[in-house]
Amino acid sequence: MVFSRDEQSQSIIAGILDGQNAERYECALSACASPVCGCRVIYLDLTRIDAGDNDPQCPPRHVKINLADNSLDSNYTKKLPREELRFAELFLDSLTEDDFDFLFKKHYEIKHLLTKAAKPDEIDAHFDYKEIERDGMMSGYNEVLPFADRLHVTVAGKKCMVVDQYCLLPKCSCTDTNLTLVHFDQVTRKGEEICYVEINYKKRVWKLLADSPVQLATDTLRTATEKEIPGFYDILYKRHVRLKAIYAFCKKKHFAAKQPLIMPKVSRNDPCPCGSGKKFKKCCANPQI
Repeated sequence: MVFSRDEQSQSIIAGILDGQNAERYECALSACASPVCGCRVIYLDLTRIDAGDNDPQCPPRHVKINLADNSLDSNYTKKLPREELRFAELFLDSLTEDDFDFLFKKHYEIKHLLTKAAKPDEIDAHFDYKEIERDGMMSGYNEVLPFADRLHVTVAGKKCMVVDQYCLLPKCSCTDTNLTLVHFDQVTRKGEEICYVEINYKKRVWKLLADSPVQLATDTLRTATEKEIPGFYDILYKRHVRLKAIYAFCKKKHFAAKQPLIMPKVSRNDPCPCGSGKKFKKCCANPQI
């Protein structure tokens, strides 16, 4: 394995064999700073720590690896000098499966911390404003923030990822979230949707949707979720609030100057277009209710 940890400094050390020379580098890892960018490129800044008298001024090395396919990042290699490209290819060829697994985990840790620290007005996310404003389309938390905390729960003996979606309309006061529970098969690498649930996290009311692939007892599902995800309802509330704040910032930046949408005519007793399930008069027509 190329990577190791220095016991005293706790620095990450990379050791490779360049020809007949064993070289050791102190390694600093980083990634792109955008919380909404789902790229898997990790940046490695390498500083030689065991250069001998014959090579006292060994320059720092820089390598960018795309962990989506474990290759050198194509944008990085286009204008790379021949010697630096040679070193980057040598470094990549030296990496083992354990090294790639180490880099993958470190990349997630870096992006996760960036996502956690970012304020809503620092996150420039992409939204389908027309679908949201006109049709009340809900948005998934991890669809917008791919490296944010992920929720998991065991359902019918299968560990599932929880995909939580929220209404983002500024005037809508609903406290609802739609959950899709997805089980990923580690062998086939394919996802299977287990069930669809609607939850009012303020009132703690659960409803298994009629088109759910698997019909489960809501009490069983609720008990498992509350046990495996401590503070579940508070988590949903905080994720909803943050996602709405990100949307409000992005809408103001990218959509406010455009022509207002022509909204469909809705009578007071019709279902609200935001998708909350309430009547229009008790939802967006009167957000104070």
